[in-house]
Amino acid sequence: MQKPNSELDDLTSLKSAAVELLARRDYSRHELTRKLSPRTTQPQLLQQVLDELVEKGWQSDQRFAQLYARSRCQRGHGPMRIRQDMRQKGLADTLISQTLESLDIDWFELAHEAAQKKINSLANDPKWREKLYRFLGYRGFLSEQIQVAIEQVQQQSERSY
Repeated sequence: MQKPNSELDDLTSLKSAAVELLARRDYSRHELTRKLSPRTTQPQLLQQVLDELVEKGWQSDQRFAQLYARSRCQRGHGPMRIRQDMRQKGLADTLISQTLESLDIDWFELAHEAAQKKINSLANDPKWREKLYRFLGYRGFLSEQIQVAIEQVQQQSERSY
């Protein structure tokens, strides 16, 4: 049974499609496989192309993991959310752990910054602590990080009065 859109059944066109994707941004190997496999009837050819891209250094899960983790930190996401998102991108748990450990991030400070940004929209809400806790939890911060951030925000608001 032939797959739809199977226009990439030769090595050159499959490699061109993969390089075209990588020219826009980095992808994990899993993502590239997911994007390109519906477009070919030869999965072994796809794996050959991906192996070649890795050998040439054009695709690297390690590089992708570093870039992805840093971009998520800049968005104010915590370690648990980043770990979960990276798993969904098909990265190995060992690579994810190594990447998160190699980041020079103070997760407590990042949680505090995210709380500071969110607190303005919760200023007059009597349940602001609960809402802020849920927000930071959704962002992927650990309970201890959230509690410290909420305490810091509360202390700052008390000082401003």
